[in-house]
Amino acid sequence: MKTIKLLLCAGWVAVACVCCKSTPSASPPMPDVYSPYYQCLLIMSFVDAEGNDLVEGIEIISDDGSDLVAPDQYTLTSSLPILVDTPGIRYDRHDLTPVPVLIQPEKIGEGKPDYNAFCFDAPLDRTLDLLEITYRFTCRHVFGDDEPHEIVTYWRKPTGWNEDWIGQRLDYYRTCYRVVVDGQEFTDISYTDSEICSYATIVLDR
Repeated sequence: MKTIKLLLCAGWVAVACVCCKSTPSASPPMPDVYSPYYQCLLIMSFVDAEGNDLVEGIEIISDDGSDLVAPDQYTLTSSLPILVDTPGIRYDRHDLTPVPVLIQPEKIGEGKPDYNAFCFDAPLDRTLDLLEITYRFTCRHVFGDDEPHEIVTYWRKPTGWNEDWIGQRLDYYRTCYRVVVDGQEFTDISYTDSEICSYATIVLDR
């Protein structure tokens, strides 16, 4: 299950990078079967006040080409409800526990911050009136302590959404427009052309 999730996250990042280098008319991929979930893909870098990369050097383990943060380096939970397996549904393969994947700068895409980053990949249930996902993230390497830190992410429709065929393809995705970390708000978020992937740089006071 965890391997599948890693490959899925890495795949979305690869798609996002291709879209980032494409023209604005490039279309994101359409899920091959109906999904009851919105895809919420957020890549977050963490830096200190002087711009030093706080993710760089974290211990990782490689799993089929993906760089998984070593389990003893973090704990991560989310506010999303437990997903159940549903035959024929694409996103039912997500693990119940979110897993951060390390994304190196050269894989982030042109025009994005030159820092290492974590990929947070989450399915948001279409039937719930939710447009936010809350994570509780403990990581001494990044935060310098062993306390859980609250990361609240807010989501909206991509701006290219409409009722035509291309617009409906975008309706399988949601775009992050606001991140609040321990009460501090960050709204300087960049996107791929199609807004299927959001990039945020979190500046920590340490």
